Amino acid sequence: MSPDGRWLLFTSDQSGRDEIYVTSYPAPGAMHKVSRDGGHKAAWNGTSEIVYKFGTEMYAIDVALTPSFRASEPRLLFHGAFPNIPGFDFAVVPGGREFLMLKNREFLQPATTLTVITDFFDDLTRRMPAPGR
Repeated sequence: MSPDGRWLLFTSDQSGRDEIYVTSYPAPGAMHKVSRDGGHKAAWNGTSEIVYKFGTEMYAIDVALTPSFRASEPRLLFHGAFPNIPGFDFAVVPGGREFLMLKNREFLQPATTLTVITDFFDDLTRRMPAPGR
């Protein structure tokens, strides 16, 4: 929801890929696609900006909510190795110029090893103390 409660920000894959849209609320109106080449995990940054992720990139869109909805072209803010964590990707710090994000330096590096554990339960049983100890 927008800070004024009149606009709903959401992700839809109706175009065949995730894109960011805005529509009026509570009465549904036109859907305004604000991302250009895909996007997900959008958030309002105050009343005049929307931010969203796409892969390892973070974008911002300037918006005007009155008298009608208007949006600028998305602009790249920054990119980095920020993993997609279900339930948490980023938070906008009050004031809108900083983000709280998890960063994983190994996110973009492919795994080079594979560990296989055989007889896992036998090993676990040996390492566990006997019941009652």
